[in-house]
Amino acid sequence: TIYNCFDDNLFKEKSLSPLKTDSDTVICGSFEKSIEEKLQKAKPAFVTVGRFSPEKGHIRLLKAFNTFHAIYPESCLLIIGGHGIAFNETVRVANSLQCKDDVIIIKSE
Repeated sequence: TIYNCFDDNLFKEKSLSPLKTDSDTVICGSFEKSIEEKLQKAKPAFVTVGRFSPEKGHIRLLKAFNTFHAIYPESCLLIIGGHGIAFNETVRVANSLQCKDDVIIIKSE
């Protein structure tokens, strides 16, 4: 049984659409370019989608990406999530890493 499943074809289709934000969207990251431009230039770009809760492993992912980014400095990580108690910790950890300029965190309720 797969709980909380999504249509991967729809996900891929929507990934080609321009980024739209709502009034409650929070975007964290220090970057000069638009998010789309940043992701297009990244080699490679990693994207993860999941609520901000400990079991989603965002902190572990950030630490692993920091190690990867040291070898591949053109890479980028985008974390997209909704609600969750771990949002502030995720942002804090991201901002403490050497790769912080290549991490984008988006939260929308």
